Amino acid sequence: SMGGVIARLLVTDPGTDLWNAVFASPPESLTASADIERARRLLIFEPVGGADTLVMIAAPHGGSDMANGLVARVVRRFIRLPADTTGYLVALASGQAGVLRPGLLASYRGGIDSVATLTPGQPAMRAARSLPVLDGISIHSIIGVRDPDHPARGDGIVSLDSATWPAGSVDHVAAGHDLQAAPATISILKRILLDRLERQPGPSSVDASVRPEPPDANQVLP
Repeated sequence: SMGGVIARLLVTDPGTDLWNAVFASPPESLTASADIERARRLLIFEPVGGADTLVMIAAPHGGSDMANGLVARVVRRFIRLPADTTGYLVALASGQAGVLRPGLLASYRGGIDSVATLTPGQPAMRAARSLPVLDGISIHSIIGVRDPDHPARGDGIVSLDSATWPAGSVDHVAAGHDLQAAPATISILKRILLDRLERQPGPSSVDASVRPEPPDANQVLP
């Protein structure tokens, strides 16, 4: 879920795109402070090295409509990140007028949590979704389809559109948002890992008899 979004970000090069989605001015034009420096390290970073495969399960690249619902508002009351995790962004939103984009001021001043960041159209999430994954990385999306009569609803929490990445392979599993435990998901992960082993230098030790058969495109696996 959200881990897939974070994993994807780790293999992208954001440049200043994420910063520009959150802040109204470039970092060098702002008064230097510890809070600005922490925000710069959060939003302007280098991709991790050494990764060649990215697997995302039920990743809400476009957020979730449930983040705007009644249940989400109730859940937010019980979610409290440690003050040193995002407190500096709250302080910037509260103390320096014009530093952050107007569309983020209200949500940041009220405190930042993982539910609020999943609101569809949230500027930082929208900017993150437009960042391409680095070249040379094999991308795999595993997506739940809870109701086969309404596949666009996805797993019931993340829609099919939100969970679909425009590049790489896509596997649909007949399951809800907890599809990581579904046998079909485990079979897909096994296939991905075996394929990766075969791509490694040296003689392959993968027994063909243990390899799951790849599904047809767009097939929903039970």
